[in-house]
Amino acid sequence: MLTAQKAGGVFRNPNILCGFLCTGIFFGLIIAANIKMIHSPPAKVRRLSVKYRGDENIGNNLIKKGRKFLTQKGYINMNDQAMLKELHSFFRKKPEVQHIYYAKKIFPDTVEIKLALREPFVKVGKIYFDSEGYRLPAGFCRTVRGKSIPSISGISIPKTLGPGEMWENIYFQETLQALRTVQNTVSITGVLVPGSRGGMFANGIVLATKEGTYIYWGKVFHEGMGQGVSTEMKLKNLEKALHIITRNMDKVKYVDVSRKRPVIKYKLEVS
Repeated sequence: MLTAQKAGGVFRNPNILCGFLCTGIFFGLIIAANIKMIHSPPAKVRRLSVKYRGDENIGNNLIKKGRKFLTQKGYINMNDQAMLKELHSFFRKKPEVQHIYYAKKIFPDTVEIKLALREPFVKVGKIYFDSEGYRLPAGFCRTVRGKSIPSISGISIPKTLGPGEMWENIYFQETLQALRTVQNTVSITGVLVPGSRGGMFANGIVLATKEGTYIYWGKVFHEGMGQGVSTEMKLKNLEKALHIITRNMDKVKYVDVSRKRPVIKYKLEVS
């Protein structure tokens, strides 16, 4: 049993006394740190980083909208649990945005989101659409200056079709498929769709090149219907025709790729 005299002797021992003091200081620091963590204000959101692929002007405008959204929603600290979900939803609803890769927090003070923007692919009148057929907002009109965007004639846009909505018109979708197929092969400036004219090309899609040559694409082949020429065959026909034409595209009146073999009609030929 430790008597008062022995206890006093223990505290008079410098080594033991030092041990007690060090232990007390250690636990005191831990308690102080925990108190500081409890009472410290949460880390603030100081930066919204938007990484995007697409037009710079459209991207910068989206960054401004995103910052305004965070401020209006009151998301000012990094611990807000619903912040990323609502930010993701905010950008997903924007007609300029095609895809969102991720939204994440980067401590101590940054929220980052990565997305892909829609890009103008064709236009009908003064309205632009991307390669999937989604109508683009008016802001894209300023981004296409100096770029060659094919113009489609022969169809009218429904008044009810708003920005960010897909136009499911069958002729329009067939035209997009044809343009996607040839976009790396030949430069197309305009498209005529079925119903916009008479003559021998009245029932199919016609693509116009920058040289003034027409490419009769016909109707896009639908798998399982057993009629028509497949898209792959049409592209092969076009490649064969271009190989024959070489650099004389401006002398060609039209190329018909809708048959089993390509048909080339020169401008000097008599019908």
